[in-house]
Amino acid sequence: IIFKFHANTDISGSGSGSKKKTKITPPRSGGIKVGMLATRSPHRINCIGLSLVNVEYLDVREKRLYVSALDLVNGTPVYGRCRFFVCVCRERKIGVCFF
Repeated sequence: IIFKFHANTDISGSGSGSKKKTKITPPRSGGIKVGMLATRSPHRINCIGLSLVNVEYLDVREKRLYVSALDLVNGTPVYGRCRFFVCVCRERKIGVCFF
């Protein structure tokens, strides 16, 4: 699910002269720096988010998609959805395929 971090209070500073960090050290990461967009940090360079969900049911008649494991705040604006599946090849390498 592609959504907007509408409750983000730290989106200021995107104008000229400001510089945001793209790598951060999250709590409990053991000091390892990761990309900011790979974390649940509210301090982001934009207000776009991506949430992985389980599709439970598609009601074609009502045009509704029922999901579980959605980790959004009630009232969060949703921009859309993207489909993907996990591929496992013979060498046991895992990849994500978006379509």
